[in-house]
Amino acid sequence: MLENLIIPSALFVISGVLALILTPLVRALMTRLGAVDQPDARRVNRVPIPRGGGLAVIVSFFATLTVAYCVWPTALLESPFYTLLPWFASAAGILLITGLLDDLRGLPALVKLLAQIVAAGLLCYGGARFLLPATWGAWTASPWVYVPLTLAWYIGVINAFNLIDGLDGLSSGLAIIATAGLAGVLLVVSPGMILVVCPILVGALLGFLRYNYHPATVFMGDTGSLFLGLTLGTLSLVTRREDAFVLTMGYVKVTE
Repeated sequence: MLENLIIPSALFVISGVLALILTPLVRALMTRLGAVDQPDARRVNRVPIPRGGGLAVIVSFFATLTVAYCVWPTALLESPFYTLLPWFASAAGILLITGLLDDLRGLPALVKLLAQIVAAGLLCYGGARFLLPATWGAWTASPWVYVPLTLAWYIGVINAFNLIDGLDGLSSGLAIIATAGLAGVLLVVSPGMILVVCPILVGALLGFLRYNYHPATVFMGDTGSLFLGLTLGTLSLVTRREDAFVLTMGYVKVTE
């Protein structure tokens, strides 16, 4: 039991420290590359703020996952997320490239949507699927049903986070609450499903939030917001707790 608490706590600290160190470096890199939100009538920032800071979250996340695999392999191997990891890494890579290009040069909305569909399709093929209750009938197991539902789920979650990026701490803060809420529900109803991914993601986001909280000195950008939507969408599907994720998001929206 103690080991079950030590490992997530250690991973949380590692990812948080990495994000604290990497975010200023990524911020400087994005500034140098010209990925900066300039103040205008459509933006709330009154000073130029670099975007693309989500790259620090992504690097911290995967670096800590690597540490988990090398130091505590059992914790990761027993996770239902592990079998999906190659598909998730591929999908995250697609959205990372898409987000970086959009932050640096700008991409048409259709290109971003196609990238999201490809990423969601990879994960659906790998096993992360939006499944309706089997008690509704055998038709719910048909690919003609779960494939479009899964694509719609991913596109909805990804763009929800993409749209709220640009306000100080909103995207990263909401992701922290959603992840913590999901972990809390799992702790109550399915203790065996607690994922090492949850503390890793929360740690990385808290480290980033240090620089994203008001007054923000860096924004998540499409680089980070696309990754957040993909990760949280996947976590809820893998744990079969889409309801908990939606309720958490809804509660946050109501109480804002």
